[in-house]
Amino acid sequence: MTDVGRRLSLVQAVLVISPHWITQGDVRVAVTQHPETIHDFGGFPAALYELRYPVDGHPALATRAALLLRDAGFNTKLDSNRGLDHGAWVPMRHLFPDAQVPVFQASLLFPLDPKGALALGSALAPLREQGVLIVGSGSITHNLYEFRSDAVEHLTRDEAIARTQKK
Repeated sequence: MTDVGRRLSLVQAVLVISPHWITQGDVRVAVTQHPETIHDFGGFPAALYELRYPVDGHPALATRAALLLRDAGFNTKLDSNRGLDHGAWVPMRHLFPDAQVPVFQASLLFPLDPKGALALGSALAPLREQGVLIVGSGSITHNLYEFRSDAVEHLTRDEAIARTQKK
């Protein structure tokens, strides 16, 4: 993945949308200048909690993202305290290990159907012209505690969706 990052020399910033930051009612966009590394997980070796990704944010491009979303009909709020969750900093540590490219996040709106996801992506697409790489990180089901237990051996599709929607 680091090889890919080296080929992305024209990237001015990265916008990450991760299922680790889900909001209802409005999309929040982080305008944090120096986002902290959020360790939003549990049950792993202590060394993992010591990892940091000391990257800058990009408040100007984050504000631009919020305006694009608002113009597309999404309720938006700026968040000046949000750090980077592990859905953002883990892949960025591999893509840009030197933390030389600014990173900011937008929350994933809940509920969001495929039509809404397409509208969200379409609203943000003009950021590409400003050198912003838009990354969708994580997956729709990301419950490691259930994955590790015997309880998920025989989940049907509907049961998996229902468990995901409880969050």
